[in-house]
Amino acid sequence: MSLAIAVLALLASVEILGRILYPLNREARSKREASRDYRRRLSYLGAGRNAQTLLRDLYLMEKRYLPFLGWLGAPNVRLSTIETNAQGFRDRAIEPRMKNEYRILITGGSFAWGVGASCNSMSVTGQLEALFNQQGSERLYRVMNGAFLNWSSRHEYVVVTEYFDSFDPDLVISLSGYNDLVSLSKGAEIDARPEARLLGQAVSDHLQPIGTLRALRKVAGTFGIWRIVVLAREVLAARTPPPQQSYDYDLRHGSRRVERVAQRYLSIKDYLVRKGRRYLIALEPEIYSSKKPLTVEEFDLKSRFMEIDRNILPTLTRYRRELGSRLAERAGERFRFLDLADVFDDEVGPVFIDYNHVCDRGNMLVAQALVEALVELSAC
Repeated sequence: MSLAIAVLALLASVEILGRILYPLNREARSKREASRDYRRRLSYLGAGRNAQTLLRDLYLMEKRYLPFLGWLGAPNVRLSTIETNAQGFRDRAIEPRMKNEYRILITGGSFAWGVGASCNSMSVTGQLEALFNQQGSERLYRVMNGAFLNWSSRHEYVVVTEYFDSFDPDLVISLSGYNDLVSLSKGAEIDARPEARLLGQAVSDHLQPIGTLRALRKVAGTFGIWRIVVLAREVLAARTPPPQQSYDYDLRHGSRRVERVAQRYLSIKDYLVRKGRRYLIALEPEIYSSKKPLTVEEFDLKSRFMEIDRNILPTLTRYRRELGSRLAERAGERFRFLDLADVFDDEVGPVFIDYNHVCDRGNMLVAQALVEALVELSAC
């Protein structure tokens, strides 16, 4: 009897300890993930807000999956550094067009969405709107954020065509390129549609009766002892150096893959021209090919990624050059191409927070470059 009591006491202690060490609520998990993020140590991340808070919100933010589009933010999120509107975009409500209003839509992946921005107004979208409205023009400028994490040109095409009436843009800016280029240099297909797999998973998770073994696994997954095992795995993974990955230009299929991405952008262009609107493709900067004078912290970042991502610089540079030449040669009255690779070349202060995301200062410099380019092209 005493042995049984001792075993029960031990199990109870493990259960309590596991629940304390590894709570399953989203808030606690997001704090834990943020505390392990290497970017939390950057002195310039947050711009007045604690970097830990910014990263916590990034992990805490809920998202949802939409067929044929992919992952998008949950509607009406209200966090200290991130807010979404009713559609799930990182923006305020998209209202009907006002008198004398010029509307700009920015699409793209996490760079355009604003990873590294301390709040919505400090993203490229927010800063571009502020810069245009500070010019004292009779026009009222509305710059809208139509980007999301990990999106490629395929997602941009869906957003522009499916959400066109809601955004009603006079000008669309694709502030992107990195996700497509990196995926192609890996020989992967970031634009491969995951609808079939996710639909099958949804049916299995929500429509089919749950089996006994799976039900037992779900119950066991909440036990304190299993939480301790998961925590130990996560700590071990955080201390293990990330595996190296090699990037190579695919001599056999590389040009064809780049052309496929270019054609997707050109399909967006054709759609917008038929609507009488303008289109600008701006290839986003990244730390590998940037000639920016790096600060000590940025140099450490670049060294970290160059060690992991073998041969990425020549590969990424070639893909960037090929995509740029294909798009630039098709430029016309309502369509322009801009490469932002050199946007930080004269900036001595810290900008990059990882391989291609930037802090508030970086977003401001990109917004300024876009204003200069658009004014020069008389697109606004």
